[in-house]
Amino acid sequence: MKHRIIAHKNAFLVVVILILMASALTPRSFHLVGDVTLAAQRSGEYKDGEVIVQLKPGVVARQLAARYNLTVKKDHKNNQYLLSLTNLTARDRLSVEQLVARLSKDRDVEWVEPNYLVGLDQFESDQRSIPNIDPRSMPFLDGVSPADYFQQYALTLVKAPQAHAITKGFGVTVAVIDSGVDTTHPLFRNVTVGYDFVDNDTNPSETGFGSAYGHGTHAAGTVLLVAPDATIMPIRAFNSAGIGDASAIASAIRWAADQGAQVINMSFSYHDELRVVKDAVVYARSRGAVLVASAGNTGGAVRYPARAKEVIAVAATDAQDRKTSWSCEGKEVHVAAPGVSIYSAYPGGGWAWWDGTSFAAPLVSGEAALIIARGRHSDVAKRIGDTADPVGGGMGKGRINCYEAVR
Repeated sequence: MKHRIIAHKNAFLVVVILILMASALTPRSFHLVGDVTLAAQRSGEYKDGEVIVQLKPGVVARQLAARYNLTVKKDHKNNQYLLSLTNLTARDRLSVEQLVARLSKDRDVEWVEPNYLVGLDQFESDQRSIPNIDPRSMPFLDGVSPADYFQQYALTLVKAPQAHAITKGFGVTVAVIDSGVDTTHPLFRNVTVGYDFVDNDTNPSETGFGSAYGHGTHAAGTVLLVAPDATIMPIRAFNSAGIGDASAIASAIRWAADQGAQVINMSFSYHDELRVVKDAVVYARSRGAVLVASAGNTGGAVRYPARAKEVIAVAATDAQDRKTSWSCEGKEVHVAAPGVSIYSAYPGGGWAWWDGTSFAAPLVSGEAALIIARGRHSDVAKRIGDTADPVGGGMGKGRINCYEAVR
């Protein structure tokens, strides 16, 4: 499962404009994938009443808002503004398409796009994307979790136990931008302050029990599978149905970088490039963050944001080091990691198996944490690739080898 992020250039303003008076939390349309409702970003779904505008240098967002009879609803750092169309009469209201057309011709606007909705990746024809919750699930006590977690094939295949004799990632913070994290799970011993960009509060816990519930907790637990002493920074940018918007994702990426996350895990993807997320990725990389993203589960070309040159794109292999039938592949893939039957934390103190590039990516994020903890900051992506074990075509440099990366 996968997602993308976006950043903005320091010299520009990124503006989120709310067009309708309604809260507009639902997209124009949905399509079903298995039993999971996803926003089809490729076909143009977006939050009703919102567009994202990047202004040219020196332009004041409030002045642009006044020109279109908009009001600034919320002022975010990094020059982002939520503007509301509260002053227009019903007959003066514009559609997203109409406002985009007008703003694209404005002399003060660098670019404008709708606030697209993005869905956590699912297999588009494979019901295995639903987590297989272990009926034996229970909170573990005294730091001893189920053997399925510590003894799973993925851990052995990437040679994490050998790497742990050298480093376990202590002192490195990994941001997990996802559906939230249940930090009360006993697995999460080292957690730093996070944020919820869905509800705009300081509690990034998972809520809602939708089809994507548990995705973020599982991904965060998978990071710790490789880097057990790393610190998790939980960031919620998707709801429990697996839906997030470009503005929230971009804000999450920038926020993680500003808070000092050395690694940012993005287990989500979308088909077409989003400017606001692209700029956020560039910004985070300029701050020194290592960005890791899942390649996607649609079996075709690598999706965004993994396609970005600043991001380590991760494909999924199975227990026999073979590419899965559903993993995206291509020249943009940097490395592969196991992504079948990954066993990790589930909300409520539980445990679950889950498939997807969403869970291959956190293994690489964990490896990045090990490398940084070892004091090798210069080119983490290169070291990950150079020390990978060769596997089949379309899998980049190969399947990761954590021991070779840190020894």
